[in-house]
Amino acid sequence: MSKCITQDEKHQIFLGGSCNPTTWRQDEAIPLLNDRGITFYNPQVAHWRHELIEKEHQAKQNASVLFYVIDNKTRNVVGIIEAANFAGSSRKLVLVVNAYNGDGHRINGESISDQELIDLRKSLDLLKELMERQGIPTFENIPIAVKCAEEILHERDVTKCINTQDKILTQEIDEELVTLFQETFSAFDTRNSGTISLDDVCRAYGRIYRENISIGDLRTVLPQCDGNGSSSVSFQQFCSILGNRKSTDSIECSHDLYLTGEGADWKEQIAKPLLRKHGLSYFIPELYKEDCFTALCRSRVLLFVISENSRALTTMTKAAFALGLKANVILCIQRLRTDSKINGCEKLSDQAIQDYNRGRDYLTDLGKRNNVPIYSDIEKAVLQAIYQAEFKSS
Repeated sequence: MSKCITQDEKHQIFLGGSCNPTTWRQDEAIPLLNDRGITFYNPQVAHWRHELIEKEHQAKQNASVLFYVIDNKTRNVVGIIEAANFAGSSRKLVLVVNAYNGDGHRINGESISDQELIDLRKSLDLLKELMERQGIPTFENIPIAVKCAEEILHERDVTKCINTQDKILTQEIDEELVTLFQETFSAFDTRNSGTISLDDVCRAYGRIYRENISIGDLRTVLPQCDGNGSSSVSFQQFCSILGNRKSTDSIECSHDLYLTGEGADWKEQIAKPLLRKHGLSYFIPELYKEDCFTALCRSRVLLFVISENSRALTTMTKAAFALGLKANVILCIQRLRTDSKINGCEKLSDQAIQDYNRGRDYLTDLGKRNNVPIYSDIEKAVLQAIYQAEFKSS
């Protein structure tokens, strides 16, 4: 008997990620979940409609664990954006990633350009990096990932179901890289056992300090408190962790604005002149090859420009993650048109326009739910970013 239930009911797993024409849900995930008696919500429909965004949102909110598969048969625009947002907001997430093939890769039966393949791979690499920073288990194998999700549901140590060869990513994370958590130690010690899980430590830490810490980061701290690598933390150990960390309130912002988005024209012709006029500092990650994550976390205002002449999946992925972090975000979102040309030369297929615009719809919805300013005019977005940066520095 299928354990699939409606979005109004409480369910354990939300099956997100790649949809049509992929069949991973019916072929692999659902049989495995049914065998384990795990309830799930399957959002896959024959024809997606914009009004489904709200229904899917409620289903995700109800789920205990989010199970996402990023398949190489689709562009995965929405799946990548959603997974990045959940990583930023510290939801319990298990991710399966199938890398895009080499030259001649086809999506939905149509060939894609070399540049689009590069863009898709860059977005997937970024998603993997975000998962690594947050200590989120990431796999290439659905059965192993389902086993991990089951361990998380039962609050068991997920390392028992992860072999070295199963994992794609490590969990070594820079101590300055953070996520926001909501609850305190006592709220998670529901069984009065005197211990909480590493996942719960992260959330409690975020609430107390308003600074984020990942499971991967915790594992670099825990050996100082407990040499046996335990997956649970006592109140004494928890206090020791807190005592050895500083609140982000003591960390000075490095930049007034973090500006990102494909294309140089808007930065050179609009953003930079206005920022110089107001005497504000800025960071543009596209100008640097090294890791720019710390700059994102230590900027007063983050401006993401999704232009009408770019696929912008990497930018949308970063924006979704920043929204999950509850950062001070401003969005400028322009929809692709039938006459849009990527970098002024590449015309997109109707299916590609639909896929990337659907991602814009989801990011817009995320922005509205987080009450962040959303513009379609770049200059207005820059001016709002300047206003907020000056307000925060006053």
